[in-house]
Amino acid sequence: MFAPFFRKKLYAASIFITALLVVPPISAEQWVPVGNLDIPYAGETCLTSGNDGIPYLITETAGVMKLDGSQWIDIGKPEETTNLYVETLTVGDDGTPYVLYENASYSYFVDKFENGQWVNIGGDLRIPSGIEDLPSGFNLAIASNNTPYVAYTYRVGGPGIGLIKFNGTNWVNVSEIVDDEQDFYLETGGFALASDDTPYIAYGDPNYANRLTVVKFDGQQWIVVGQPGFSSDPVGYNGVELTLTNNDVPYVNYTSNINSKNTVMKLVNNQWVTVGSADFADAYGVSRLDLEVASDGVPYVAFDDNNSKKANVMKFNGSEWVMVGDSVSVGEAAYTFLTLVNGTTPYVSYRDEEDSYRAVVKKLELNTQPPVLGNFTFGQADWYVQSDSPAPFVSNSSWGYVGFEVLSSSPEIHYLNIIANANTGGTDGWIVRNFPIFQDSTPLQGMDFDITLLGLIEGEDLSSINFVMLLVVKWLKTMLHFLVLFHLMLI
Repeated sequence: MFAPFFRKKLYAASIFITALLVVPPISAEQWVPVGNLDIPYAGETCLTSGNDGIPYLITETAGVMKLDGSQWIDIGKPEETTNLYVETLTVGDDGTPYVLYENASYSYFVDKFENGQWVNIGGDLRIPSGIEDLPSGFNLAIASNNTPYVAYTYRVGGPGIGLIKFNGTNWVNVSEIVDDEQDFYLETGGFALASDDTPYIAYGDPNYANRLTVVKFDGQQWIVVGQPGFSSDPVGYNGVELTLTNNDVPYVNYTSNINSKNTVMKLVNNQWVTVGSADFADAYGVSRLDLEVASDGVPYVAFDDNNSKKANVMKFNGSEWVMVGDSVSVGEAAYTFLTLVNGTTPYVSYRDEEDSYRAVVKKLELNTQPPVLGNFTFGQADWYVQSDSPAPFVSNSSWGYVGFEVLSSSPEIHYLNIIANANTGGTDGWIVRNFPIFQDSTPLQGMDFDITLLGLIEGEDLSSINFVMLLVVKWLKTMLHFLVLFHLMLI
């Protein structure tokens, strides 16, 4: 007795039908504007966020803005002056924003936002150590107990770096790094506090031809972290950023004073090692560099590209530095800042040099591109019987077959749906429903369908087919998605 079994006869000559789908590549990540900003002639800009995930933006002309949902709320200026020269904008662990700025009289102050208004803390920062000459390179950080610390460079009484803190009433000296013979270069961003409030400072060390040195203060003295003068090149002006991870691993990002390119290094086993390749990106001008390390340990850096003049963000993927999305800015940008909201989502601010010098804030969003499917082929199966000399039993069974290739995948699961008709006066039918396409799906895919869904009967030849393909994504509440990728007549 013969036992019938199903065996696909793919691509029978009468219905060898192939389609090729070509979809332009879409970046999986894209930069999108945040909120309702409209600040022309913004001057310098600075962006930060706190542990509560709320971004704050400060501009030279408009003061401080706070993001409330999708709206930027004006919370005023620390000092009512025409222009506010910002040194640092930061947020304490309790969510209180602080600003370190220079006013029109060349004095330096720290204000905090308290009870709906900006309140000055301790007066002029030059007072504690009697500095009369103009200091530079101010950096502000807030300790876990909400004590503000400020590091700065001075050149009176011997060039050096000073560290002061606010004791609740006045700014008081903490310690100094002094060299009577040579200048120090404490660059913007070269100061940070560890989780235990230990101060870390990165600076161009005059004892090592202005190459980079990092020190920390143990409460009594400054201790070199790793080896001194560890950068291959001298550091450039405004070209150092120091940050600490959640586990207090120090990272530095510096710009070479020789070729103006960026290099990121981190401390491993008390040695400074390069992260990825050195000189991986160009930076230009006096716009600040920004280095941030995400909560998952991935370092990001934002900078103004020396070639395109655009604001760019790169991250280290474990083996090399790669662009994060396309360029953040459409055209030329300046004063680019980066913050990682909630330790994960990159937000970038910059001044648009080609649109009335407006302040712009953008964030990175995942653009869930669909997988690219192509080379669709339809067929019809024949029935065979098991015997010593197999021969077709039914030449046109009730089972059709569709095959295709996954030309490129998507980070999100998509579900393939195909509605078709047999172009013979039959009915429209869903021959494929919710077939999953995974990121790691094999290139060749296929499935059977019942030709009776098209109004045909067993033994009837499936000679031609019209079809529409739709992809739906898992996270949409509705199953009909935005994509009708093609509607192609096949004969």
